Amino acid sequence: MKPPKINRYGSFALGPKRDACIDCLQGKKMVIFITGICNKHCFYCPVSDEKMRRDNPFANERPLRNGHEIEDLRDEAHAMNATGASITGGDPLTKIDRCVEYITALKKEFGPTFHIHLYTWGTFATPENVKKLEKAGLDEIRFHLFKDPDFDRILPALKTKMQVTVEVPCIPTKENEKELFEMVEYMKHHRLKYLNLNELEFSDANFDRLLDTGFKQANDIEYRAKGSLQLAFRVADRCRPEINVNFCSSANKSFLQIGQRMKRRAENTKKPFENVNSDGMIEKYAVEGPGLTQALAEKIVSQYGKMIRYNPVKKRLETNEQNAKKIAKKYHLLVAFILEMPAFEPWDVEKIPLNA
Repeated sequence: MKPPKINRYGSFALGPKRDACIDCLQGKKMVIFITGICNKHCFYCPVSDEKMRRDNPFANERPLRNGHEIEDLRDEAHAMNATGASITGGDPLTKIDRCVEYITALKKEFGPTFHIHLYTWGTFATPENVKKLEKAGLDEIRFHLFKDPDFDRILPALKTKMQVTVEVPCIPTKENEKELFEMVEYMKHHRLKYLNLNELEFSDANFDRLLDTGFKQANDIEYRAKGSLQLAFRVADRCRPEINVNFCSSANKSFLQIGQRMKRRAENTKKPFENVNSDGMIEKYAVEGPGLTQALAEKIVSQYGKMIRYNPVKKRLETNEQNAKKIAKKYHLLVAFILEMPAFEPWDVEKIPLNA
């Protein structure tokens, strides 16, 4: 059978996507890293060493402060104008009470249409826990039905009103291909309609582990694993016509999902003098130098109002090009073009001196 057509990001779909996937592609979903705790040790896990096995929650890349988690969660959702959230980890269900608390708070703040889905291996998806999630308002639960023959861990969730999706990586080996085919037959037997396949991806965290296990990059410039897309084609063929399949590529996650989310946050939080480029990065100009004292910075800010701000961390004034050049000339300071990542703790992606 003819393989499905892939898009410019290397993804493809057979049948409709879940609402959560559509929102993710548009950057509308806040990502909640509930915990780094997990009872599994998957060699392909992309979670960073800073988060792995550590019980520190994040909303996007914003740390949720102990005692202020709900406040920070709400603030980050508003900062990016989120219409929903995805809960990930580690395995979120190792911290079931935290999941329930966060879901309940977000539904209370943003209403029932704020779509929330959660990823889990399923070990702790007991009847009691899935009922807690359903009562809190979780819309969809996604199971990592892989590397474990006990597919029945999904059954308690099927007895709830939550949407149930299977989401697994496409690991291109004969052994994994066989298991994926068995999983597809299991899904058909239980009339599960949605399967998400993730392209196996090299990350800073798993790079050496994947190489040591024998996997190779598809080419020298991309982080996708060789053979993962081809396996996805074969699995999708087995799913026809009963199961809808969405293949999410490495590029899809890295450039489209994350890029759109960053752009959405940038547009929602930018200062009057900042510009958001097509990649979702903040563009602005900085004025700095040994002559920029605190007193001088305060004087200049009082003159320009909202069209300028003093950055105490980087000890510079930030404004538009016209103001920057005018101020730098008048006070014999340095001016630079700044390209900034619009995260909770922003950093300079690029800095180009203009009069050094």
